[in-house]
Order: sequence, then structure tokens, then C-alpha cells
Amino acid sequence: MTQEDIDELKGIYLNMLDAGYSNNIKNQIELDNEFHRKIVYACKKDALIRVWETMCIPFWTYLGTQLFNSQKEDLVPRHYPIVEAIEANDKQLACDLIKAHFFELKELI
Repeated sequence: MTQEDIDELKGIYLNMLDAGYSNNIKNQIELDNEFHRKIVYACKKDALIRVWETMCIPFWTYLGTQLFNSQKEDLVPRHYPIVEAIEANDKQLACDLIKAHFFELKELI
């Protein structure tokens, strides 16, 4: 990702944080999806993009948001370590954090 992409990702994160703290769930979910979509498309892997676009991600994001409702203040901040790993160009750490992020939701479902 370019620095411009990373800056955009940070902006999405900050807007998502604001939406979460102001209890604007609809906006939080839209921004969460935008955050993940930005990372998926930055990978430039057609197979990953196809999977992303066909998995009804907004539904899963909504479900995850509802399942985490009692820990809502923790939902958005768990994205920032991913941003930090990407900015540090630590591909392995970014990959590990993204996997953990996904499997955390999977375990709840």
C-alpha cells in the first residue's frame, strides 16, 4: 500500500471510531466494510476480491457488531494494529492480525 492508501485507511478508522462512540451502528458497519474492502483491493488478488464481493460481508459485519454488542467499545480499536502493521510494512504481522481478526468473529458465530 502507498502512504496515501495508509492515510486513507487511517481516516476510515478514525471515522469508524467516531461512529462507534456516537452509537451510529449503520455508519460504523459501512465504514468497517470500507476498511476491509480497502485492504482486500490493495492486495490486487482477483480470487480474494471475488470471494470478498460474494460473501455478503455487510451481513457478517452486522452480525459481528451485534454479537460484540456488550464489548462495543473494543470493536473498532481492534482494527488499528492492522493499520500499524501495514504502515510498518510488516506483511507477516499484518497477515497474522487479519487472520486473528477474522477467526475471532468466526468463533463467535
